[in-house]
Amino acid sequence: MLSLDEKTKLLEKLRNKYREGIAQGGAKYFKLDALEKRITFQRENQSDFERFFLDEMKFYQAMQSRATEELEKQKRQQEFHERIHEIMAANDALQEQYADAYFHPIASIEARRMVGAISADFEYIESNLKQLFSGLKVWLDLKIFLADLERFCYKQGNALTAYMSEYIVSIQKNGERYREAADRIFMQTAGVLLVKIVRLLQEQKPALTPVDQDRMQQVSDRVNLIVSNFRLQDLARYAVEKK
Repeated sequence: MLSLDEKTKLLEKLRNKYREGIAQGGAKYFKLDALEKRITFQRENQSDFERFFLDEMKFYQAMQSRATEELEKQKRQQEFHERIHEIMAANDALQEQYADAYFHPIASIEARRMVGAISADFEYIESNLKQLFSGLKVWLDLKIFLADLERFCYKQGNALTAYMSEYIVSIQKNGERYREAADRIFMQTAGVLLVKIVRLLQEQKPALTPVDQDRMQQVSDRVNLIVSNFRLQDLARYAVEKK
């Protein structure tokens, strides 16, 4: 049978375990006040101490397991958020090289910079592809894609194109809560066009001379850079697969 001193030492060890658990961020599970109430209740009722203590240790271990699981979950979430922040910061750095085509105050900075990127490269893309493929059957398809892509071009003072107007109106009509969806649709549409242009160019490569192949590849690389820097690959792939 345990002496009073032994019981006191065991209870103090249990209290210390609770204090350690609280200090490690488990205050939600380790309620010291509740433990003290249970200890007082055991003393007043003079119930079997050894059984009481074993039950308390089992309860402590269960709470410790739950607290550890939650702390690990919080750690994983923190690591995830930190990784996302790093990715977003890296993406921001890539996109900052492009001009901000401020076509409307409520357009997102990412959408404005994508428009800036397409606007800056459109003339280069169009003129090179025209020189490479004008007069060929494939040029008819390229002209259709380019005409659509031009709707993502903007110069200060010009009227908004159809795609831009639709994007802005969707946000104005549905509110700020719709911005993320509007951004996704707007950028996805541009991504699909850019990816289709690259795919069509790659299909023509075998028929070109080595010199023209190099020239076409430069255009393709320029287009792919926009796709990559604005993370349009997955958006475009999803849209194509959905169809």
